[in-house]
Amino acid sequence: MKYLGCILFLSIVVVTGCAQTNQQLSALPHSIYLDDQFEKDITIETPEDIFFVSKPMRNYVKTRLLPVSGTTLKAKQLIKDYFSEQEMNIGYAHDANFTASQTFEKRIANCLSLTILSYVLVKEAGLSASFIDVEIEENWNQVNGISMLNGHVNLRVFAKKQSHLTDFLDRTVTIDFVPLINIPVISSQILTKDQIIALYYNNIGGESLALGDIDKAYVYLSEATKYAPDNAAIWGNLASLYRQSGHLVEAETIYNHAMKLDPNSLNLRENLAVLYKNTDRIAQANQIIDEVNKQRQLNPYYQSMLAEESYYKNEYKASISYYKKAIRLKKTEHNFYFGLAKSYLMLNDFDNADRYLARAKSMSTENKQKQQYQSKINALNNITAKVH
Repeated sequence: MKYLGCILFLSIVVVTGCAQTNQQLSALPHSIYLDDQFEKDITIETPEDIFFVSKPMRNYVKTRLLPVSGTTLKAKQLIKDYFSEQEMNIGYAHDANFTASQTFEKRIANCLSLTILSYVLVKEAGLSASFIDVEIEENWNQVNGISMLNGHVNLRVFAKKQSHLTDFLDRTVTIDFVPLINIPVISSQILTKDQIIALYYNNIGGESLALGDIDKAYVYLSEATKYAPDNAAIWGNLASLYRQSGHLVEAETIYNHAMKLDPNSLNLRENLAVLYKNTDRIAQANQIIDEVNKQRQLNPYYQSMLAEESYYKNEYKASISYYKKAIRLKKTEHNFYFGLAKSYLMLNDFDNADRYLARAKSMSTENKQKQQYQSKINALNNITAKVH
């Protein structure tokens, strides 16, 4: 399952342009959509809904952004207001898949919804902006016990008129709400507005599938494929929905199509292996799984995913083992130490739980995160004091 998930954190940097390349492949037959197999009486947000600018949003731009001169200063003012208790004070939730106006009203967001809000606000402030798809090393989060592969987007902001190169360098910034963990970036490319709409639908569809709402997932994922027909991950999510709902022939057709779009996707190959197991092609499935696992062994986030899966299944010793493998591969990731602390706590090993919470705090670079870890340490100390 592919999903866009990250926490709120600001990085404003000068960037240069990059071009997008799309693979041109023949479309799947229209019959690949199984509208008659799912409940379709579900209303979804229109593109106009997603990018709607409410009156309070216009008032915000008028009073907070328009008086500020320059692209960089406007971007900095926007980010400052996102975190200010006197202004928006926006919090993070991985499942906060909202439109721009909903995000502005609810004051809660995930990576994609806050990036969409940023796009709407900077456009309203008279600037231009481009969405950027950032390809990162494979990493996952858990939703209802299901491992979901994370993606990442950010927003490039620039002045509408740039008379020369120095203006371009001075006025082009990237607003980036970086992932929860420090994932290495592989590449980036510009996304169209239609592709962002597709990712919005994909996020809601993927979340719905993880929560078992198959009908809602189908409506959103099928619509997402129509806005981004070259996005292999979205096709893969629709194929997974078909696999889980018993439409195995159509699922296999889509998996094979998606792998033509992205031949290097380990996630797609892994999901195809699951389908092979479901259709008694065990040898083929095991061959794919072995190949995928070999390629992932040196990825610390893969070990972390296995740890999270073990934790969800109450296999805490196995979880500890996987987290320690992840730490051997990357010693600076605070989330790995936090995972260890959680697992040790479930085994009533309070000393190690406290030890690894302290390590998580020391590895974190964000003050807010450090404060959260300190709160957990204090709570743990209160528990241990009562136990003793």
